[in-house]
Amino acid sequence: MNYSDIASHEIDHGELERIAGQLLDACHNGVIERHYIKIDEGHDAAKNIKAVSDTIYSLLEKKAAPVFKS
Repeated sequence: MNYSDIASHEIDHGELERIAGQLLDACHNGVIERHYIKIDEGHDAAKNIKAVSDTIYSLLEKKAAPVFKS
């Protein structure tokens, strides 16, 4: 693959949005990357800490499945 191949590739934006939506739907709740807190409208730190800690606990207890599996 070279630059010309990449530059000439057409992206189906509807398909990209659909797939990105599926990924977001599969993700657990909570913000774990501090840079995303800035774009999380109405971010409530206490609720986020609770959501993330509940998710981590559920994952450790195998009550929730990980989003990405090896």
